[in-house]
Amino acid sequence: MIFDIEISPEAQKDLSDIYEYISCGLLAPQAAAGQLQHLVQKISSLNTNPERYRAFDDESWKKLNLRIMPVDKYVVLYTVDLRAKQVSVIRVMFCARDLHKHLPSD
Repeated sequence: MIFDIEISPEAQKDLSDIYEYISCGLLAPQAAAGQLQHLVQKISSLNTNPERYRAFDDESWKKLNLRIMPVDKYVVLYTVDLRAKQVSVIRVMFCARDLHKHLPSD
């Protein structure tokens, strides 16, 4: 079964910020391009079997089927709607961040 993938404005900004930080902050534009490409590739892979990654442990998000996919030093937070065959990417964040603090309230 093939799922459509929707990337939220917040997740799009996260990807842009990651690229900007690596490219300008760390002065590594080639590494930034490679990291962005890898993140986008992994997000695109969610179009098949998106439930292969674990559910987020927070009770308030379990009912929404929030899942967490590790990608290098980042995590992709997304929901899966099986009926609509839709994956919604909520955020893309550095793994050391407090995830609870940066997720929208339900």
